[in-house]
Amino acid sequence: MKHHAPPSAQRGVALWMLLILVAMAGGYAFYRSANSQFNKTGQEAKIAAVLVRAKEALLARAVTDDNRPGSLPCPDLVTNSQGLNNIPGDGKADMFAMTQCPSYVGWLPWVTLDLPELTDDAGTRLWYVLSPALKDDDSAHPINSDTAMVLEVDGSSDIAALIIAPRAPLGSQTRPSNNPADYLDGENGNGNDHKYVAGPRSDNFNDIVLVITRQELMAAVEKRVANEVNSCLNQHAASSANTDHRYPWPAPLSASGFQGKENSFFGRVPTTQPGSGPEAALKSTIAKLTLTANQLGNTADASQQLLALNALGETITQARNLFDAIFSAANKLKQVADDADNLLLGIDSAVDLAVANGRISVTEGRTIRTLTTTTDSTLESLRDQTAQLGIDVMPWQLTQLANALGASNTSTALLNSTQATLSLLNATTAAHPLASTALASAQSTAPGAYQAALASASSPSDLTLLNVAKAAANALSSEIINLGGKIEASRVNVLASEASVYKTSIESANAALLNAPSTDNLKALQAALAATKAAVNGIVTGVPDVSTAQSNALSSLETAESAATAPIANYALVDAGATAVIANLNALLTSISNNQLIDNNVTHTSLIAAINTFKTKRTEFTQVDTASPRPVQKTITPYANLLGNAAVDIDIWAKIISANAALVAPLAKANPASANTDPSEAAVLDNSAFKLASDALASITGKNESASLLQAYIDNPSTTNQAKAIAALAETAALVNSLLAAANALDTPLSGTTASAFPIVWQSSRCDFMLPTATWWSSNQWANSVFYQISNATMTQPGKLTVNGTGSYRVVTLVAGRALAGQTRGPLNVSVFLEGINADSSRNGDASTPTTAFTSAPPSATFNDRLAY
Repeated sequence: MKHHAPPSAQRGVALWMLLILVAMAGGYAFYRSANSQFNKTGQEAKIAAVLVRAKEALLARAVTDDNRPGSLPCPDLVTNSQGLNNIPGDGKADMFAMTQCPSYVGWLPWVTLDLPELTDDAGTRLWYVLSPALKDDDSAHPINSDTAMVLEVDGSSDIAALIIAPRAPLGSQTRPSNNPADYLDGENGNGNDHKYVAGPRSDNFNDIVLVITRQELMAAVEKRVANEVNSCLNQHAASSANTDHRYPWPAPLSASGFQGKENSFFGRVPTTQPGSGPEAALKSTIAKLTLTANQLGNTADASQQLLALNALGETITQARNLFDAIFSAANKLKQVADDADNLLLGIDSAVDLAVANGRISVTEGRTIRTLTTTTDSTLESLRDQTAQLGIDVMPWQLTQLANALGASNTSTALLNSTQATLSLLNATTAAHPLASTALASAQSTAPGAYQAALASASSPSDLTLLNVAKAAANALSSEIINLGGKIEASRVNVLASEASVYKTSIESANAALLNAPSTDNLKALQAALAATKAAVNGIVTGVPDVSTAQSNALSSLETAESAATAPIANYALVDAGATAVIANLNALLTSISNNQLIDNNVTHTSLIAAINTFKTKRTEFTQVDTASPRPVQKTITPYANLLGNAAVDIDIWAKIISANAALVAPLAKANPASANTDPSEAAVLDNSAFKLASDALASITGKNESASLLQAYIDNPSTTNQAKAIAALAETAALVNSLLAAANALDTPLSGTTASAFPIVWQSSRCDFMLPTATWWSSNQWANSVFYQISNATMTQPGKLTVNGTGSYRVVTLVAGRALAGQTRGPLNVSVFLEGINADSSRNGDASTPTTAFTSAPPSATFNDRLAY
């Protein structure tokens, strides 16, 4: 049996917080005419106060639950275990029997709720009835706004829980007792049938019933969810690890699943983001970790050390979440690559078996056609995921082949390495001019190297042929090293949308200075120019147009900085400098955008070409094999061979992707999960980057760890406290060094480019409930009904969102309550989730220019959106 007790963090919630939460839920009105049960005597007023206090505690328990917001404890009635210190009437919630409360009616579990023993005017403890859908157990998932209730009061449903004051016994009721009928009257005492009444009062009925409706409870829970998400979004943007202080792009209603979309400003909480890709993100993270660790090590003042330590903690949080995302991406790719490999091997084996006799029988043709018709979804998923995740295994594989070619000293080794290189190059297609030119050169060199190796293998004792083959292999190695370099050079480590924030910051700062020339506004422009200069300096690319634009932008930034920092400000000269910078940044953004239009993911472009060829050869084979009359069997053989060769070309990529993912996943976090297994439950490896990041973070934020010990020394600078702080900081530094080593090891096999839908990397611990291993957010499916809108891409820009006509908010979060009359949750349209101006049609589709106005109001029959801002 299980006993779910409330987390200790939920205890002792201040009464004022409870009152606020309940006020958010729409007040404490008694169910229907329940108020009429109370006269104006002081005794019944006391009963009312006691019932309200119990209701407060239950609502607070539901709102603050860490595992299942909205869940409530079992009543206290059945569990009788001295060994587990839980007996009937002790105020402790019953333990679960399998996945059910032993009874859904019983005494109020006042101990579990951290209340005093609450009684009515007869000195009888309060009773409590729970809707089974809200039990605090995994089997209740999901608990959210749409959870259906079975409790009824006076024939009306949608009841979450009841609190009942039994008052004095009536008729044949005998107390004390464990029988509900000895406390509850009439319909209320006839067992666990979920049907209850609130009156009328009579000689046979004196129960006083206080109702918690589903709307009351969920409105409070929805407010908690809205606040949690809003806080996460703001802390994500504010994190020092988030250099640009960007908000995540929402997943607009036009998006596939929960994919965040560039330049969409309203939508649901995304699970993925477009970006510069995992490789660029990892390199940036390593640089940030190194910088923040050095800042901590180079600071002697304790207060400054604490600031540096907190910044390091934020960077490690971002790093940990990045490693988790990389593992998720690798795991996903390996699974689909292995699925594709199995399918393609089946096709290749069937073709080999069929053509072995020099003919294709009717049965063999049917088998081949059947196998090839089941491949499309898997192959297309493999193709699409390389682009979505930004994984390009080609540079990594070229490095492996170059090493193999260089290490080949025998005829057999040379033959194997040149053949593998030739096969890969023949299966490769590149779209970017830098890569395609280098690819063509390597493709022209490879056959000669293979032929030289073949000649040497046919006469293994001929040293002359062996040396010729070695020279040819070395030449081929140089070619593919050059190809790998050109592939890397064809990329830019930032997206145009990421770089555009700097142009926007300079435009805003310069406009403010022109409008009101002042020292403060000049300093703001200086800061914007300095930040932009650092960012432009950080752009890494080998694309000529982008490099030229980058150089021009840096030159104009130097000139503008000189004007802005001159001893005597010449505002006209400053404006001219800033204007030139903006023009050059526009040119830089255009060049980056143009480069983004070209697919520089060679794995992706190669899969596109190989899959298209496969489909063409499948069609040609099918047409011949099913022709009437059917051609002579041996004439079908060439078509089968071409189809088999096309399958082999795709399989080359599937095998490489799988092998690369098998290396990346354990370095990031864990061994790849097997098919149909939840990757979030994979066993974390001790030497993985994720585990080391988690350990390093715990060494900062844990109880009696470096942050708390350093704060203790600042508060009380004793020798003992200083020694403890120094030892803790040394431990943190050692763990960070191990983390950096693991991150650099991960960087070796990780190769990628821009990603259209890489798993989101949350930048703040306030977003930990969003992580794959978290519980309440994902298991209770809150993502389906939570929306948010950002005013701008970054927190650095002023907010322009309003609520009820006032405010200037940067982000507004909304939780859609249960579907109201006329709302059918089917097609993704904002009007089936939200109400009033919140459901404005500008928030449909991509939501690139949504209205900035929102409405907030108490829950009613026509409005139940809950907002946080």
